Amino acid sequence: IDYRDPGNGEWAAARILVKMGNKAKITYLHYNSNYDTIVNFKDKPGNFAIYGAVTKAAATGALANYKVNDFVNYRPDTDHKGKWRRAQIIKVDTKYGSGKVRVEYYDWIGNSYKRWTHLDNDQEIKALPAHNHGNQNNHGHVQNCCTHNGAAMMDQDVNLID
Repeated sequence: IDYRDPGNGEWAAARILVKMGNKAKITYLHYNSNYDTIVNFKDKPGNFAIYGAVTKAAATGALANYKVNDFVNYRPDTDHKGKWRRAQIIKVDTKYGSGKVRVEYYDWIGNSYKRWTHLDNDQEIKALPAHNHGNQNNHGHVQNCCTHNGAAMMDQDVNLID
């Protein structure tokens, strides 16, 4: 299976060792048994996927060409009341050519958070809306704009129209 770590959001290949009611003991492939964990698959069924569906899946959607330092809208699945946040891609997983990326975003007081997602997960990651000011890169993201003091405006709530 592919399993998403609830702590940092990273998807990893895993195997179910034992199933006990709603719980399962899993072991991550390519990691030692110190990382084995017991998970409740009824609590967060979205943390489970068919093996390779995320860990080996290349991005094919609208964000497929995004790379490190690009800005996106990101909606954390763990906190911050499900609000979209401006985030920056800080790492691209190059294993298996997957579309997994790590983003960094800030809360309203400047605390930094880093989470993994997949570029095709449109429930968590989307392109920034076009702006009419600032310098734009080839993905239409505003650069060098609205920077006030370090973390800057990374925490702006983003209103999307679906």
